[in-house]
This record gives sequence, C-alpha cells and structure tokens, in this order.
Amino acid sequence: MNPQDYGRAYETSFGNTVRLLSSRGVRYQAAMEIAQAAWVRGFEKRSQLCSPDRVGVWVNSIALNLLRDEYRRPETSWPVSLDMPCSAPMLDQAMATQVLASCSRREAELLKRCYVDGYSMREIATLMGVEETSVRVRLHRLRQRLGKRKRELRGWTASHTVSDRR
Repeated sequence: MNPQDYGRAYETSFGNTVRLLSSRGVRYQAAMEIAQAAWVRGFEKRSQLCSPDRVGVWVNSIALNLLRDEYRRPETSWPVSLDMPCSAPMLDQAMATQVLASCSRREAELLKRCYVDGYSMREIATLMGVEETSVRVRLHRLRQRLGKRKRELRGWTASHTVSDRR
C-alpha cells in the first residue's frame, strides 16, 4: 500500500477508530491520541498489511492492542487514590473505598504503581527490591482477593450460580 492510499484510508476511517475506542469507555481526548498512535504505527508497518482493502480493520486492531497496553487490565484498573474520580463503570466511589480499605498500605502502593502510575512489572520489582515474578504473583493474588471482596459488597456469594443471575 502506498502512502497516498494509506492517507485516503486515514481520512475516511480515523473517525471510526476514535468511535471504536470511545465505545470501549475511553475518554474522547485519550481515544483521539490512541487512534492517532495506531494510525502512525500502521503507517510504519504498512508493509505487513496483507489486504489493503481492510486497512481500517487492521488499524482498529492495532488501536485495541494499544489500549490494552495502556490500561493493561481494564476490569481491575480502578483508581487507588480515594480522592480521584472512579473510572470503572460498575464500581462507585463508596465501593472503591470499602474494597481498598481491606488493602494494606503496601498492597495499595503496589496497585497505585501498577494501575495509576503505569509502571511495568520490572520497574515495580526494582522499586520494591523483589523479583519480577514476585510482583506478578502479588498482583494476581491481590486482584483475586479484591475481586472476591467486590462481589461480596455487591451481594454475590460463592453459592450463587449462573442460573441465579437470570
């Protein structure tokens, strides 16, 4: 695909990429930035494009991958600091306060470094003076425990089954 064809595809499909990201709960300004980054990355890697007529779909997949990289785990990326507005749609400020109250100071700092500050596992491990694997295991266990606590606060217990939710 030559640069002129890619430019025409950008002009017609950039808005679709922004709308796709916005539909995933991304704020408009952040969606614009991620979409722009995806189209730039697509331009740089356009030699890898197998089907030029599907460039919009290809760039949208790049945008979703960038979104995943940015937020890592959208289901658990709610803020640690209680004075920040809560960004997770199913989790209000009161529930965040109750869930985070069950965290130790060290656990809250680990969550903050990972989800708010955006540090990589390696960077967190260096800051904490532990192995990278230890950070991954601690975060995994913490997310499991907090998920369980969140479900308890919503009124769901282990005795509920899928048929109970219908």
